[in-house]
Amino acid sequence: KHFPGHGDTVVDSHQQLPVIKKKMTELNKVELVPFKKLAHCTPAIMTAHILYPNIDEHHCATLSPMILQGILREQMSFKGIIVSDSLAMKGVLQKEKKLEEVVIKAFQAGNDILLLGGQNLQSDFPGESDITVKICVYKAFLNAVEEGVISEKRINESVNRILKLIREAGLFQQLPQTIVKMKETLRNKTHLINAREIVMRSVKVNKGKWCTDLRQLKIAIVFPKSFEEKIKSTELITLGKETVLYTYNLLKPSEEEIDYIIKQTSTVDFILFCSYNAWKSPQQKKNLELASNQKSTACIALRDPIDLNLQKNLVMKFALYAPSIPSLQYVAEVLKG
Repeated sequence: KHFPGHGDTVVDSHQQLPVIKKKMTELNKVELVPFKKLAHCTPAIMTAHILYPNIDEHHCATLSPMILQGILREQMSFKGIIVSDSLAMKGVLQKEKKLEEVVIKAFQAGNDILLLGGQNLQSDFPGESDITVKICVYKAFLNAVEEGVISEKRINESVNRILKLIREAGLFQQLPQTIVKMKETLRNKTHLINAREIVMRSVKVNKGKWCTDLRQLKIAIVFPKSFEEKIKSTELITLGKETVLYTYNLLKPSEEEIDYIIKQTSTVDFILFCSYNAWKSPQQKKNLELASNQKSTACIALRDPIDLNLQKNLVMKFALYAPSIPSLQYVAEVLKG
């Protein structure tokens, strides 16, 4: 992801529709290179909510038959599954206002799997977490089939691709055995070493001028509750002389939660604040600001590194880009020296 390339953008497609005015000759030299190399062996490719006016001036890539069928299927001979990026993102809804219409257009353009994101992870778009919206989308899609707007042949093409991938993954075998086998495969020594190497090369660390030994301090770790299991699976919980954990339920902590956290952390020596796209959440941003004004605070940006620029008085900064256990464990080891 994200086909045909998301690197050269200046806006976030969760919020707006990016526009890239490159021609095919330019895309072939940069953006399309990895897709060409992987098209014959990758099982799935996700689309980008980006407008390429020199290729299709009317539709972003997710909704463009010219890009998905013409370039990806025909020119690159891609036989796998095309997955849309979340169709509830504002980038794809900027021109097409109705979610139901976007879903139908995305399928007609060539997507096999139509993705709807979750509010708890990304956006404040109300439709993402509302089951009634998903029911409306389903009914609109079904109606399009019954009226002949979408053919049964076209549906069968996508279903067959999906079933093929499920079959190749062994998921039609006895499920408990498959799960055990998958866990054994994913947790083998080679994979764990690879995960470790990826983390060491990708996590960005800025320790500033901090030199105090955390083992002598009482530390509070503040983070969204949904990451509790991951945090507890690492040595972060044994960083200090005493380490206490404080969570908030959603990515937008309530005033009561913020007040409670600030009150409780007033007695510690050091705060480790784990943010998740706080730049999109005024509540998280406020929590981070109050914490860093109160005590020496390090910020672990679990996802977008933009969070690390929200406060000037952070004593340490860590950009993870993804809240994986190996990433969090690596931060723990850095903090332990």
